[in-house]
Amino acid sequence: MDNKAILQVENLTVDKINQRQLVKDVSFCVKKGRILGLVGESGSGKSTICMAILGLLKKNFRVSGRAYLNNKDIIHINENEKRSMRGEDISIIMQNPMTAFNPLIKIGHHFVETLIIHKGLRKKEAYSMAITYLEKMKLPRIKEIMDSYSFQLSGGMLQRVMIAIAISMKPKLLIADEPTTSLDVKTQFQILSEIDRVKTEYDTGILFISHDFRVIAQLADDVGVMYNGEFVEYGSVAKIFDNPVHPYTKKLLISSLSYDKSLIKSSKANIKSYYEPYNSKKVYRGFKGTLSCR
Repeated sequence: MDNKAILQVENLTVDKINQRQLVKDVSFCVKKGRILGLVGESGSGKSTICMAILGLLKKNFRVSGRAYLNNKDIIHINENEKRSMRGEDISIIMQNPMTAFNPLIKIGHHFVETLIIHKGLRKKEAYSMAITYLEKMKLPRIKEIMDSYSFQLSGGMLQRVMIAIAISMKPKLLIADEPTTSLDVKTQFQILSEIDRVKTEYDTGILFISHDFRVIAQLADDVGVMYNGEFVEYGSVAKIFDNPVHPYTKKLLISSLSYDKSLIKSSKANIKSYYEPYNSKKVYRGFKGTLSCR
């Protein structure tokens, strides 16, 4: 295993007992300070991979293969070890922030309790740390947010709160499961910027799940294209966008980026124009290194 690889997944397969195979022999790695994007249509197996890695699938699912985090196979550890791993070693930003927070408990209580449980801090220390990490998200009126319930905040604000909680754990791996779903374009860009900043500032490895190639173009360094539970294409963002090989990848690009098939080679301009009103820096990234974990 490469010493830069935070997570290395080998031959991961997920079956729903007595039903169809959901993930088929998938292998990939997430490196320190890099973002791997998993892209594909709904039902392609993206979120199932995340749930399998986190050990959150129900008992009617059967998982085989291996997933190494710091050279330890986390697929086959016991439940107590999995609970300890979640939050401390791996944090997750969920698709719908409204469902991640108890609407009867204030945001501040959620944040402080998380820090007390996982970091062993006293309440006053945890509160101070929560304020510090919310400030990093550039949220307004932070003390008001701490005293608010989830239904009193917008989706974009809740996502930034969730990111703040996730990075306060200083995880080795951050999993973002379609965190920009149902957000407007401006808020979407703000969330993507925060995730990119987490990668840069903390050298965190990030597994980013999306069905939208535009989002992957904005954020990811590497990309795995999923169809029917397996990878049909895997490589750097530059490679996939400039020279897609699999017919499904080409169709997904055309559908997602809304341009004619003959313009696939000109993807850079199309991707950049999507976020141009909200971003002064260049959106499209070239390949920055080798993909292999070996």
